[in-house]
Amino acid sequence: MEDSFDVARLRKQLELFSFDAAPMMATTRDPRARKLIASICEMEKADPKLSFLDSAFCTMSLPARQPANPYKPIQRTDGRYQLLIAPKSVPGEDGEPVCYGVPFGPKARLILVYMMSEARRNNSPEIYLGNSLSHFMRRMGYSSDGGGKNGALTGVREQLRRLLRCEWTIRFVGDDNSETVQDVALANAYEIFQGDAFVKRIRFSDAFFNHLMRHSVPLDERALAQLRDNATAIDLYTWLAFRLPNVDGEIAVEWEKVRKAHFGLESPRMRDFQRAIRDAWIRVQAVYPAAKADFSRPDMVVLRESAPPVEKDFLPRRSHLTTLAAPKEAPARIVEARAAGTKVIEDDMTFPEGSLGFGGPAEKKLREIALDLGGGWDVDRIADEFRKLIRTRPDELKGAELVRCWAGFCRSYAERRVARL
Repeated sequence: MEDSFDVARLRKQLELFSFDAAPMMATTRDPRARKLIASICEMEKADPKLSFLDSAFCTMSLPARQPANPYKPIQRTDGRYQLLIAPKSVPGEDGEPVCYGVPFGPKARLILVYMMSEARRNNSPEIYLGNSLSHFMRRMGYSSDGGGKNGALTGVREQLRRLLRCEWTIRFVGDDNSETVQDVALANAYEIFQGDAFVKRIRFSDAFFNHLMRHSVPLDERALAQLRDNATAIDLYTWLAFRLPNVDGEIAVEWEKVRKAHFGLESPRMRDFQRAIRDAWIRVQAVYPAAKADFSRPDMVVLRESAPPVEKDFLPRRSHLTTLAAPKEAPARIVEARAAGTKVIEDDMTFPEGSLGFGGPAEKKLREIALDLGGGWDVDRIADEFRKLIRTRPDELKGAELVRCWAGFCRSYAERRVARL
């Protein structure tokens, strides 16, 4: 792909057709453009589904493809993080030790996202895989009947086996250099059933699970499904999902630092690495339209403050938005919203399009919530970010549900902005 491919312009054209790909597919012969059109439209058709990845894995990646020596340990370093993946030998069926090598490629990355998302959602270090992983991989677009020698599910099982039969060392140094978590194992137990066919459940180590719960990065499962065939595109997406919401204004990063830090490409020449990242950036823009970055410069990558790919505290569904918290916490949120003066005026009240500083009682009530829970940040900027979240179905979030979600969004917005200071 060429560096000048204008994804934003393509998206605007699709908006004219309400994200119906057929009119543009009929006039576009470029297979690259057709793939981008399909990705954008698939993203718009489906509802966001929240996934998570530990921040350490957003800054340091697995190899993009199988290394020349798959049994050699892999080491990554990015600022405060260090990651070491060392393949270990395990007893084979004939009693002789067997080493499977390091995990690599897009499937290994998606398996990690699945496991960490399950742990984060269930608030438990124990993850059941069984049929659940198969269902997840089907949602990613892998065929359920790909069990042959070169089938998709065969590749999934192979990468899962490599992931679990490596020794993982994750080291993290806190902001003040006083807190250091060393030698954190990814998992300290797993159970296999049906011979060696599949893994039934694993258990994250307590140290890694605790780090995950504090430092999980929200991702959009729809985006991962569209990037499933490209490890570099997945790496770029997860890296930007972690970095961009934490940028204050704009920062520049040298290409060499980008190359050493995160991406699993073993490109001997910088220009080959840059070309691969720029091609991946085109695909990432299709699935993360809020991302603001510049990869066109020869010496620097410019990262600009951007909204996260999906809000951490909310999970949009077909007819409404709901908080990610367990149902038992919902009453507390409603009580808190009402305590902030958020009594619902009308059951069909929707979020206003203009400034919350003008208008009638609805605007006044929503503005009061933002002033109380928004941490003093600009009310209309908070409103603009909320509109981005609900842009696909703004008329379906109404009344009490609107008030509850708006209150939670204001609170989470304030927490994110304070975390960046």
